[in-house]
Amino acid sequence: MSLLPILENPEVAARTSTATRRVLQERAAPAPYSPFLSAEHMVMLRSLVETILPQDAAGTHVDIAEAIDRRLAAGENAGFRYAVLPPDGEAYRQGLAIFHKMLEQTSMKRFDRMPPPAREGYIRCVCNGDVDGPAQFPLSTFIRLLRTDVVRFWMAHPDAMRAVGYFGFADGATGNEGWRSIGPNSAALFEYQGPGESDGSTQTQGGAR
Repeated sequence: MSLLPILENPEVAARTSTATRRVLQERAAPAPYSPFLSAEHMVMLRSLVETILPQDAAGTHVDIAEAIDRRLAAGENAGFRYAVLPPDGEAYRQGLAIFHKMLEQTSMKRFDRMPPPAREGYIRCVCNGDVDGPAQFPLSTFIRLLRTDVVRFWMAHPDAMRAVGYFGFADGATGNEGWRSIGPNSAALFEYQGPGESDGSTQTQGGAR
């Protein structure tokens, strides 16, 4: 098993517990599973995910849509529930189907035919609740659920953590002193040194920011 890029720094690896390494590895290379959403729903979901969180600028290629489908297949909830939506699995099935149905009433007919600005504009309309009435479904709330899933599954992936310079997970190895400071404008020696951050000449170390 190859070493994850986020653990290539020896100091990060030394500070990362075995349990955390296992979780990071599972997120980077998940095991096979039985899909929950249909192939048609997955096409729609991938298009939405790509519009909500384009990954080009970050240089990551996290399969967020699959991570969401894995959650639904496992019967896991998001940790909260919108009262106006059905359980998450059904919310996704209905939400994606109705989103597609409402698109058929536009001049473009399909999401993948829209240029990126039009896609973003349509999602903004949905988020504002402009489509809820005609759809007879709380699409705006469904998109809130989707956006939450998109961000949390991207940020939970080790490639995304590495891209943003997050090393807060590296605090559990045997003999580790932990984070001595989690205040702003400070960083451990192995962390990214951004503007205003400590250059490592002090004893202050920062954790998750």
